[in-house]
Amino acid sequence: TAKYRKETSKLDLPAPFHHPFTIVDTSSVYPFVQKEDGTGSKYNLMHVFAVRNLTYFLEQNGFIKDITCVGVTSPYKAQTKLHVANNKSSPVTARTIHGFQGDEKEVMIIDLVSALGEGYFMWHAFQCDQPSDYGSKLWNVAVSRAKNNVIVFAHLTQMEKRLPNHGF
Repeated sequence: TAKYRKETSKLDLPAPFHHPFTIVDTSSVYPFVQKEDGTGSKYNLMHVFAVRNLTYFLEQNGFIKDITCVGVTSPYKAQTKLHVANNKSSPVTARTIHGFQGDEKEVMIIDLVSALGEGYFMWHAFQCDQPSDYGSKLWNVAVSRAKNNVIVFAHLTQMEKRLPNHGF
């Protein structure tokens, strides 16, 4: 049986976030990726602050009412830990992409982390070209957790330089 989602949202987000899919290109602020000591997991402080500022704005202006409204996800544990720490006093839920399996939010904010300073390697979800590839499945989990809106934070200039020819 097919699963259908409601066309109406509990949230009426302000422009430009009112569209079903919004990309926030962070290229102009030159964010850098760093690796967590010991684990090598990546994090990007500029993205953490940008996401925090957006969720703070949405909460202060009445768009986020409870924990069903907004989820923040990232493919890296280090980045997710920073999002959790920055949302302790808010109803925003932050988890890794795997952590959101089986959950849904009105709005999902996907922080791709990728930016300057990370060398050649890109998150393996960008290195897929078949629906059965592991990366494709991760994308499906990340995007399908949103009931209504997906907001992606990404350094598009860096991603364009680093994506393989067959990547997204």
